[in-house]
Amino acid sequence: MDETFDWVVVGSGAGSFASALVMAAAGKSVLILEKTGLIGGTTAKSGGVMWVPGNCFMAADGEPDSLEAAETYLDALQVLDGNPAPGSTPEKRRAFLTHAPKAIDFLLEQGVKLRRGPKFWPDYYDELPGGCKTTRTVVAEPFNLKELGEWRSKLRPGFAPFNALLGEGMEAGHARTNPGAKKILGRIALRTIRDKLLGRSFTTAGAALQGRMLKAALAAGVEVRTDSPVSELLVEGGRAVGVVSNGKRIGAALGV
Repeated sequence: MDETFDWVVVGSGAGSFASALVMAAAGKSVLILEKTGLIGGTTAKSGGVMWVPGNCFMAADGEPDSLEAAETYLDALQVLDGNPAPGSTPEKRRAFLTHAPKAIDFLLEQGVKLRRGPKFWPDYYDELPGGCKTTRTVVAEPFNLKELGEWRSKLRPGFAPFNALLGEGMEAGHARTNPGAKKILGRIALRTIRDKLLGRSFTTAGAALQGRMLKAALAAGVEVRTDSPVSELLVEGGRAVGVVSNGKRIGAALGV
């Protein structure tokens, strides 16, 4: 190998950074390889909304959720149209529901600032048993791009480059039916003016999540490389031991 890390991550979406942060917290050396010149993957272009039943923000709002209720809801979804999802099993669903709230707690511990999503974003089939009529979603706090320093230009731009919560943007977009939309737009405009005067540049939604993930990863000592496509997965004895990127053989002691 030309060089070796404990953990090599291919791509730079939210799942990639979560993986990198876990391994970095365990004291392992981590390398993220992104094939394009920008960090963030498709997550940066998305709303960055995570569906996490029983998250800590629901409890803080006095709206406790239970694994049993969420499991009842997911089980009901499986028979909604008579064709259960072939890739889903009760064991997989329970594993997700058990560990997703812990993942949110972990990200908060790493300095990734999150908050509860819009409270008018219910489960898509909230009428089913176990469904939630407020929200089980989690999103990132709006992010000041200047916190990334020289990495600012490397973050993939999102669709909402301003200082506004995702819920505010959604409400403001329904001006015809929402009488409070003008007030929301006014607040966003005032924030934008204030941020310009203070030299701040905000983004929100998925780009905010990825900006915060990138900042946390860099602080944790994760090495991030752009313009580094992976052309080959190196396998020995049925185990991934590294990758080839830009002509270099990069070893991964613990996995890819």
